[in-house]
Amino acid sequence: MNKSANAIVSPEPPGTSAGNAVRRRVRGGDGGGASPENVTRPLILDGTIPLLILPALYLTLATFTMLQSNEIPGGSYFRIFGVNPLAAIVGMATEGAAFYAAVFGFGALWWYYIGFVGWKSFRGTLSRMSSGFGAFIAAATAIIGAGLTRETIAQDQARLTAGAIFQYAIIAVLFVGAIAAAVSGAIATFRRSRA
Repeated sequence: MNKSANAIVSPEPPGTSAGNAVRRRVRGGDGGGASPENVTRPLILDGTIPLLILPALYLTLATFTMLQSNEIPGGSYFRIFGVNPLAAIVGMATEGAAFYAAVFGFGALWWYYIGFVGWKSFRGTLSRMSSGFGAFIAAATAIIGAGLTRETIAQDQARLTAGAIFQYAIIAVLFVGAIAAAVSGAIATFRRSRA
């Protein structure tokens, strides 16, 4: 048995009724079983996996785009500028390491932040101000990015390949994630505090 599970967290001596009540609660209710502190929760409930979904999707998109750009004259980075506008700005100035840092580094951090805001707001562990600011950023990302991507699709319609369709599908899923994060952040911003 774990000694911390047997410890009494009350100043009363172990023989008193208050001490026994605390001991039962710490041990898991009726004196047996595991306490909530000792129960291992799966990663999905802990919040690790949900935080990684959007950046993993983005990195899949960026990696696929990089590999596909080696095969296509002129590349296919223009398709992902809606989900990473900084890459477009940096790409106009340089094609070196700064461009790849913007595509992979900034893009992954940006989508991690959007996922972070959505998940932490959903769980109620983010302040109202942070949830509201994150909701604004996520909504702006979805709205502005969707507008940029729509224009790109309109210009790209004549040469839509399987690779382009795959890119646009991942982009659409990212925008759905951004909308979900924005809604979650907005709800958390206006949620009544639990008294």
